[in-house]
Amino acid sequence: MTRHAKPLDLQLNLQLVDAPKMAMPDSKQRELSLALMELLVAAAQASHRKQDGGGDELETDR
Repeated sequence: MTRHAKPLDLQLNLQLVDAPKMAMPDSKQRELSLALMELLVAAAQASHRKQDGGGDELETDR
């Protein structure tokens, strides 16, 4: 068996539900789109910090 130096990321597969589409006012659609963008940016920033070792390490020889 092969050991990985870095633990593999856990992936959860969720079933997609075929729900009927709903009509949504433009203002609500914009609000939800903005919230989604903020979540995606925050997740990308958290992932980047994780790869760099986080913010709790002292900066040495950089």
